[in-house]
Amino acid sequence: MRAAVLFGKEDMRVTAWAEPQLGRGDVLVRVTRCGVCGSDLRTFFVGPSPRYRLPAILGHEFVGTVEKLGDGVTAFMLGDRVAAAPAVPCGECFYCKRGEDNLCRNMLDFGINLDGAFAELIRIPANLVARGGLVKVSDALSDADAIWGEPIGTVLHGELRAKTGVGQTVVVVGDGPIAMLHTLVAKYLGAARVCLLGQQDYRMPLARSVGADVATLNAREIPEHQADVVIVAVSDTTALDGAFAFVRDGGTVVAFGGTARESRVSLPLYQLHYGEINFIGSFNCTAEDFRRALEMIPRLNLKPLAPRVVTLEKIVDGFRTAYDREVIKVVAQIA
Repeated sequence: MRAAVLFGKEDMRVTAWAEPQLGRGDVLVRVTRCGVCGSDLRTFFVGPSPRYRLPAILGHEFVGTVEKLGDGVTAFMLGDRVAAAPAVPCGECFYCKRGEDNLCRNMLDFGINLDGAFAELIRIPANLVARGGLVKVSDALSDADAIWGEPIGTVLHGELRAKTGVGQTVVVVGDGPIAMLHTLVAKYLGAARVCLLGQQDYRMPLARSVGADVATLNAREIPEHQADVVIVAVSDTTALDGAFAFVRDGGTVVAFGGTARESRVSLPLYQLHYGEINFIGSFNCTAEDFRRALEMIPRLNLKPLAPRVVTLEKIVDGFRTAYDREVIKVVAQIA
Protein backbone atom coordinates (compact mmCIF):
# COMPACT_ATOMS: atom_id res chain seq x y z
CA MET A 1 0.00 0.00 0.00
CA ARG A 2 0.98 3.68 -0.29
CA ALA A 3 1.67 5.59 2.91
CA ALA A 4 3.17 8.93 3.95
CA VAL A 5 5.89 7.75 6.33
CA LEU A 6 7.62 10.04 8.85
CA PHE A 7 11.29 9.19 9.34
CA GLY A 8 12.22 12.25 11.39
CA LYS A 9 11.83 16.01 11.65
CA GLU A 10 10.64 17.42 8.30
CA ASP A 11 11.32 14.07 6.67
CA MET A 12 8.09 12.47 5.45
CA ARG A 13 7.96 10.49 2.23
CA VAL A 14 5.18 8.72 0.35
CA THR A 15 6.38 5.19 -0.14
CA ALA A 16 5.29 1.57 -0.42
CA TRP A 17 4.49 0.12 3.00
CA ALA A 18 3.43 -3.31 4.22
CA GLU A 19 -0.33 -3.78 4.51
CA PRO A 20 -1.57 -4.19 8.10
CA GLN A 21 -2.17 -7.71 9.32
CA LEU A 22 -5.35 -8.39 11.28
CA GLY A 23 -5.73 -10.23 14.55
CA ARG A 24 -8.92 -11.51 16.09
CA GLY A 25 -11.43 -8.71 16.56
CA ASP A 26 -9.52 -6.21 14.39
CA VAL A 27 -10.97 -4.31 11.43
CA LEU A 28 -9.11 -3.16 8.33
CA VAL A 29 -10.28 0.19 6.92
CA ARG A 30 -9.53 1.67 3.50
CA VAL A 31 -8.96 5.37 4.19
CA THR A 32 -10.74 7.90 1.99
CA ARG A 33 -9.85 11.13 3.80
CA CYS A 34 -7.64 12.15 6.71
CA GLY A 35 -7.38 15.61 8.27
CA VAL A 36 -4.12 17.27 9.29
CA CYS A 37 -4.13 18.03 13.03
CA GLY A 38 -2.05 20.58 14.90
CA SER A 39 -0.26 17.72 16.66
CA ASP A 40 0.73 16.30 13.25
CA LEU A 41 2.19 19.70 12.33
CA ARG A 42 4.15 19.99 15.59
CA THR A 43 5.54 16.48 15.14
CA PHE A 44 6.68 17.20 11.59
CA PHE A 45 8.09 20.70 12.03
CA VAL A 46 9.37 20.56 15.63
CA GLY A 47 10.22 16.87 15.63
CA PRO A 48 8.66 13.78 17.20
CA SER A 49 8.83 13.32 20.96
CA PRO A 50 10.26 10.13 22.51
CA ARG A 51 6.69 8.73 22.57
CA TYR A 52 6.79 8.25 18.79
CA ARG A 53 7.70 4.92 17.23
CA LEU A 54 9.71 5.81 14.14
CA PRO A 55 9.27 5.40 11.28
CA ALA A 56 5.67 6.48 11.84
CA ILE A 57 2.53 7.04 9.80
CA LEU A 58 0.77 10.09 11.19
CA GLY A 59 -2.94 10.91 10.92
CA HIS A 60 -5.87 10.27 13.27
CA GLU A 61 -8.77 12.34 11.85
CA PHE A 62 -10.06 9.93 9.24
CA VAL A 63 -12.99 8.32 7.50
CA GLY A 64 -13.02 5.25 5.27
CA THR A 65 -14.71 1.98 4.38
CA VAL A 66 -14.40 -1.46 5.95
CA GLU A 67 -12.03 -3.51 3.79
CA LYS A 68 -11.63 -6.67 5.87
CA LEU A 69 -12.90 -8.12 9.15
CA GLY A 70 -10.88 -10.04 11.70
CA ASP A 71 -12.26 -13.23 13.19
CA GLY A 72 -15.16 -12.66 15.55
CA VAL A 73 -16.23 -9.24 14.25
CA THR A 74 -19.98 -9.18 13.69
CA ALA A 75 -20.94 -5.52 14.22
CA PHE A 76 -19.59 -4.39 10.82
CA MET A 77 -19.88 -5.47 7.21
CA LEU A 78 -17.54 -5.05 4.26
CA GLY A 79 -18.10 -1.66 2.67
CA ASP A 80 -19.46 0.05 5.79
CA ARG A 81 -18.39 3.69 5.98
CA VAL A 82 -16.68 4.25 9.32
CA ALA A 83 -14.68 6.70 11.40
CA ALA A 84 -12.63 5.95 14.50
CA ALA A 85 -11.76 7.63 17.78
CA PRO A 86 -8.10 8.76 17.84
CA ALA A 87 -6.68 6.35 20.40
CA VAL A 88 -7.07 2.81 21.69
CA PRO A 89 -7.68 2.40 25.46
CA CYS A 90 -6.77 -0.80 27.25
CA GLY A 91 -10.20 -1.23 28.85
CA GLU A 92 -8.68 -2.58 32.05
CA CYS A 93 -6.98 0.25 33.94
CA PHE A 94 -8.48 2.44 36.68
CA TYR A 95 -9.48 5.19 34.23
CA CYS A 96 -10.99 2.92 31.61
CA LYS A 97 -13.18 1.28 34.23
CA ARG A 98 -14.44 4.74 35.25
CA GLY A 99 -15.38 5.58 31.66
CA GLU A 100 -12.47 8.04 31.42
CA ASP A 101 -10.79 6.16 28.59
CA ASN A 102 -9.12 9.34 27.30
CA LEU A 103 -6.89 9.10 30.41
CA CYS A 104 -6.02 5.42 29.92
CA ARG A 105 -2.58 4.65 31.32
CA ASN A 106 -1.89 2.07 28.59
CA MET A 107 -3.17 4.10 25.65
CA LEU A 108 -2.12 3.39 22.10
CA ASP A 109 -2.46 6.37 19.73
CA PHE A 110 -2.87 6.38 15.98
CA GLY A 111 0.14 8.12 14.50
CA ILE A 112 2.29 7.72 17.61
CA ASN A 113 2.67 4.06 18.55
CA LEU A 114 0.11 2.74 16.06
CA ASP A 115 0.26 3.38 12.34
CA GLY A 116 -2.05 6.27 11.47
CA ALA A 117 -4.27 7.13 8.53
CA PHE A 118 -2.06 8.97 6.04
CA ALA A 119 -2.08 5.65 4.22
CA GLU A 120 -4.38 3.62 2.02
CA LEU A 121 -5.20 1.16 4.81
CA ILE A 122 -5.33 1.33 8.60
CA ARG A 123 -5.84 -1.41 11.20
CA ILE A 124 -8.40 -0.71 13.92
CA PRO A 125 -7.40 -2.80 16.96
CA ALA A 126 -9.92 -5.08 18.63
CA ASN A 127 -9.91 -3.07 21.88
CA LEU A 128 -11.19 0.03 20.09
CA VAL A 129 -13.79 -1.94 18.14
CA ALA A 130 -15.03 -3.64 21.34
CA ARG A 131 -15.31 -0.32 23.21
CA GLY A 132 -17.38 1.35 20.50
CA GLY A 133 -14.62 3.59 19.17
CA LEU A 134 -15.18 2.48 15.56
CA VAL A 135 -18.40 4.13 14.45
CA LYS A 136 -20.56 3.67 11.36
CA VAL A 137 -20.97 6.93 9.47
CA SER A 138 -24.53 7.90 8.63
CA ASP A 139 -25.49 8.04 4.95
CA ALA A 140 -26.53 11.64 5.65
CA LEU A 141 -22.92 12.53 6.49
CA SER A 142 -20.39 13.11 3.70
CA ASP A 143 -16.77 12.05 3.99
CA ALA A 144 -15.88 15.76 3.91
CA ASP A 145 -17.91 16.33 7.07
CA ALA A 146 -17.09 13.04 8.80
CA ILE A 147 -13.38 13.89 9.11
CA TRP A 148 -14.40 16.58 11.62
CA GLY A 149 -15.53 13.88 14.07
CA GLU A 150 -12.26 13.66 16.00
CA PRO A 151 -11.59 17.41 16.44
CA ILE A 152 -15.23 18.05 17.31
CA GLY A 153 -15.08 15.14 19.77
CA THR A 154 -12.15 16.72 21.61
CA VAL A 155 -13.88 20.11 21.60
CA LEU A 156 -17.11 18.59 22.90
CA HIS A 157 -15.16 16.85 25.67
CA GLY A 158 -13.75 20.19 26.82
CA GLU A 159 -17.09 21.99 26.62
CA LEU A 160 -18.81 19.26 28.62
CA ARG A 161 -16.08 19.40 31.27
CA ALA A 162 -16.64 23.15 31.48
CA LYS A 163 -20.41 22.58 31.70
CA THR A 164 -21.10 25.02 28.88
CA GLY A 165 -24.85 25.50 28.65
CA VAL A 166 -27.90 27.57 27.87
CA GLY A 167 -27.63 31.33 28.29
CA GLN A 168 -23.93 31.41 29.12
CA THR A 169 -21.21 33.77 27.96
CA VAL A 170 -18.18 31.95 26.56
CA VAL A 171 -14.80 33.43 25.63
CA VAL A 172 -12.63 31.47 23.20
CA VAL A 173 -8.94 32.39 23.00
CA GLY A 174 -7.44 31.47 19.63
CA ASP A 175 -8.39 31.60 15.96
CA GLY A 176 -7.28 28.23 14.61
CA PRO A 177 -9.63 25.43 13.56
CA ILE A 178 -10.10 24.25 17.16
CA ALA A 179 -11.09 27.75 18.31
CA MET A 180 -13.62 27.93 15.47
CA LEU A 181 -15.04 24.55 16.49
CA HIS A 182 -15.30 25.69 20.12
CA THR A 183 -17.37 28.63 18.89
CA LEU A 184 -19.67 26.31 16.94
CA VAL A 185 -20.05 23.79 19.76
CA ALA A 186 -20.60 26.42 22.46
CA LYS A 187 -23.45 27.85 20.40
CA TYR A 188 -24.81 24.35 19.80
CA LEU A 189 -24.85 23.74 23.56
CA GLY A 190 -26.89 26.92 24.10
CA ALA A 191 -24.38 29.66 24.84
CA ALA A 192 -26.04 33.05 24.42
CA ARG A 193 -22.84 34.94 23.64
CA VAL A 194 -19.47 33.78 22.33
CA CYS A 195 -16.50 36.15 22.17
CA LEU A 196 -13.41 35.05 20.23
CA LEU A 197 -10.03 36.65 20.90
CA GLY A 198 -7.70 35.95 17.98
CA GLN A 199 -4.34 36.91 16.52
CA GLN A 200 -4.99 37.16 12.78
CA ASP A 201 -7.28 39.88 11.48
CA TYR A 202 -8.20 37.94 8.34
CA ARG A 203 -9.72 35.17 10.47
CA MET A 204 -12.17 37.40 12.33
CA PRO A 205 -14.85 37.30 9.59
CA LEU A 206 -14.54 33.51 9.63
CA ALA A 207 -15.11 33.48 13.39
CA ARG A 208 -18.26 35.56 12.97
CA SER A 209 -19.49 33.24 10.22
CA VAL A 210 -19.40 30.26 12.61
CA GLY A 211 -21.29 32.12 15.33
CA ALA A 212 -18.97 34.41 17.27
CA ASP A 213 -20.89 37.45 18.54
CA VAL A 214 -17.60 39.27 19.06
CA ALA A 215 -14.44 38.44 17.10
CA THR A 216 -11.51 40.70 17.87
CA LEU A 217 -7.75 41.00 18.23
CA ASN A 218 -8.15 43.48 21.08
CA ALA A 219 -8.68 42.00 24.55
CA ARG A 220 -10.14 45.33 25.69
CA GLU A 221 -13.21 44.63 23.54
CA ILE A 222 -14.07 41.60 25.68
CA PRO A 223 -15.79 42.49 28.97
CA GLU A 224 -13.81 41.65 32.09
CA HIS A 225 -15.03 39.08 34.62
CA GLN A 226 -18.29 38.26 32.83
CA ALA A 227 -17.57 34.94 31.11
CA ASP A 228 -19.05 31.75 32.50
CA VAL A 229 -16.46 29.77 30.54
CA VAL A 230 -13.11 30.74 29.04
CA ILE A 231 -11.60 28.22 26.61
CA VAL A 232 -7.89 28.75 25.93
CA ALA A 233 -7.49 26.98 22.59
CA VAL A 234 -3.81 27.88 22.08
CA SER A 235 -0.57 26.55 23.54
CA ASP A 236 0.64 29.95 24.79
CA THR A 237 0.90 30.00 28.59
CA THR A 238 0.61 33.81 28.51
CA ALA A 239 -2.90 33.34 27.13
CA LEU A 240 -3.73 31.12 30.10
CA ASP A 241 -2.51 33.81 32.48
CA GLY A 242 -4.66 36.39 30.71
CA ALA A 243 -7.79 34.21 30.71
CA PHE A 244 -8.51 35.01 34.35
CA ALA A 245 -9.28 38.61 33.36
CA PHE A 246 -12.40 37.42 31.54
CA VAL A 247 -13.88 34.79 33.86
CA ARG A 248 -16.60 35.65 36.39
CA ASP A 249 -16.63 34.43 39.98
CA GLY A 250 -17.76 30.84 39.95
CA GLY A 251 -16.78 30.48 36.28
CA THR A 252 -14.42 28.07 34.56
CA VAL A 253 -11.11 28.45 32.72
CA VAL A 254 -10.18 25.52 30.47
CA ALA A 255 -6.56 24.82 29.48
CA PHE A 256 -7.33 23.24 26.12
CA GLY A 257 -4.23 23.82 23.99
CA GLY A 258 -1.45 21.29 24.42
CA THR A 259 1.75 22.54 26.06
CA ALA A 260 5.26 21.27 26.70
CA ARG A 261 5.79 19.12 29.79
CA GLU A 262 7.83 21.83 31.52
CA SER A 263 5.28 24.63 30.92
CA ARG A 264 4.11 26.61 33.96
CA VAL A 265 1.63 29.43 34.61
CA SER A 266 1.28 32.01 37.37
CA LEU A 267 -2.18 31.67 38.89
CA PRO A 268 -4.05 34.59 40.51
CA LEU A 269 -4.58 32.70 43.74
CA TYR A 270 -6.68 35.43 45.38
CA GLN A 271 -9.17 35.33 42.50
CA LEU A 272 -9.00 31.55 42.30
CA HIS A 273 -9.80 31.17 45.99
CA TYR A 274 -12.21 33.99 46.77
CA GLY A 275 -13.89 33.87 43.39
CA GLU A 276 -14.18 30.07 43.40
CA ILE A 277 -12.78 29.87 39.88
CA ASN A 278 -12.64 26.41 38.34
CA PHE A 279 -9.34 25.92 36.50
CA ILE A 280 -9.39 22.65 34.54
CA GLY A 281 -7.62 20.85 31.73
CA SER A 282 -9.11 19.01 28.80
CA PHE A 283 -7.38 16.29 26.80
CA ASN A 284 -8.50 14.22 23.84
CA CYS A 285 -11.97 12.65 23.86
CA THR A 286 -13.64 9.47 25.01
CA ALA A 287 -15.23 7.01 22.61
CA GLU A 288 -18.61 8.35 23.76
CA ASP A 289 -17.59 11.95 23.02
CA PHE A 290 -16.52 10.83 19.55
CA ARG A 291 -19.83 9.11 18.82
CA ARG A 292 -21.75 12.17 20.02
CA ALA A 293 -19.63 14.42 17.83
CA LEU A 294 -20.51 12.44 14.70
CA GLU A 295 -24.18 12.71 15.61
CA MET A 296 -23.85 16.50 16.06
CA ILE A 297 -22.12 17.26 12.78
CA PRO A 298 -25.25 17.52 10.59
CA ARG A 299 -26.51 20.27 12.90
CA LEU A 300 -23.30 22.34 12.79
CA ASN A 301 -22.50 24.94 10.14
CA LEU A 302 -19.13 23.63 8.98
CA LYS A 303 -19.31 25.14 5.49
CA PRO A 304 -17.23 28.24 6.38
CA LEU A 305 -14.43 25.92 7.53
CA ALA A 306 -14.06 24.22 4.15
CA PRO A 307 -10.55 22.71 4.12
CA ARG A 308 -7.98 22.64 1.36
CA VAL A 309 -7.86 19.11 -0.04
CA VAL A 310 -4.55 17.63 -1.25
CA THR A 311 -3.57 14.23 -2.58
CA LEU A 312 -1.43 11.90 -0.50
CA GLU A 313 1.50 12.64 -2.83
CA LYS A 314 1.17 16.35 -1.95
CA ILE A 315 0.84 15.79 1.81
CA VAL A 316 4.09 17.59 2.69
CA ASP A 317 2.94 20.64 0.70
CA GLY A 318 -0.33 20.42 2.63
CA PHE A 319 1.54 20.37 5.93
CA ARG A 320 3.45 23.51 4.95
CA THR A 321 0.26 25.28 3.89
CA ALA A 322 -1.41 24.46 7.22
CA TYR A 323 1.67 25.40 9.26
CA ASP A 324 1.90 28.77 7.51
CA ARG A 325 -1.80 29.35 8.39
CA GLU A 326 -2.67 29.97 4.76
CA VAL A 327 -5.91 28.02 5.20
CA ILE A 328 -7.98 27.00 8.22
CA LYS A 329 -7.64 23.25 7.56
CA VAL A 330 -5.91 20.76 5.26
CA VAL A 331 -7.26 17.32 4.42
CA ALA A 332 -5.59 14.52 2.46
CA GLN A 333 -7.79 12.75 -0.11
CA ILE A 334 -6.44 9.19 -0.22
CA ALA A 335 -9.02 7.04 -2.03
